[in-house]
Amino acid sequence: MINKLVFFGCSITAGNELYEEAHVPNYNKMSLMEARKASSHLDEKDILAYQNKHSFPFLTASKLGVNFENCAISGISNIEIASRAITHFPNSYYENVMAVVQITTHNRLFVKYKESNDKKIAGSFIVHPQVDNDKLTKRQNNILKENFLEFYEESLQIYTDQTFLFFAMQNLIKKNIPTFLIYGSKDMAFWPEWGGGEGPEKIKFHNDKDPQFMYKLFNCYADMWNSYDILKCSLDSLVPANSHLPRYHYNHVAHDIIANNLAEAIKCSTG
Repeated sequence: MINKLVFFGCSITAGNELYEEAHVPNYNKMSLMEARKASSHLDEKDILAYQNKHSFPFLTASKLGVNFENCAISGISNIEIASRAITHFPNSYYENVMAVVQITTHNRLFVKYKESNDKKIAGSFIVHPQVDNDKLTKRQNNILKENFLEFYEESLQIYTDQTFLFFAMQNLIKKNIPTFLIYGSKDMAFWPEWGGGEGPEKIKFHNDKDPQFMYKLFNCYADMWNSYDILKCSLDSLVPANSHLPRYHYNHVAHDIIANNLAEAIKCSTG
């Protein structure tokens, strides 16, 4: 019997923009930059408290009558999501706990960006051609973008991200924690399309020593994905087309729809 759900993910699962939708006049009609500016003047404690009580992790747990923890953090990478899921459960065995891991976009890197007094600071950063990260200097922003766009790009970074995520989920399962994944859109992963023949067409990379190596690897990932995918579809496919707020997060209605579907899926998974 599951009596606690623990959620990991990025701002999608954290419930970003829900507070703004409820408290900022005409927020839904704002542009991206207007919404960013409006959010910058709000109290972070009020925002986090509201998100915790209105995002789909809370709603899902309420519908199931169980406890919950929402460990999602805005802006973090898949590598950090996976790492935090592992460290959240330090013991070797757990009972009556289920974990839900939300996969984020693949334009995020976990890097060292500061060093002082023998201390090195690392963090997750979103790589966007037109947007700089406030924690980084202009030079660091340029280096991060140039390196990512030149050597990684999202369709290759998915290789590293999935390795970390699947390792984390297997680690939790070995500790008797049923663990499942969810994802916002098809852009975050194309494994569900694999069986229909569309997946292999998206493999643009070929290993220089073995051209078929990456296809074989991704084929293994597709099988693993299907075993962890609790909803069997993206979150975007569940909600109305107008469910996204100015900064691309889900509105209140969408969170409730996601919670209804997730609660039903969890009931089915637990018999």
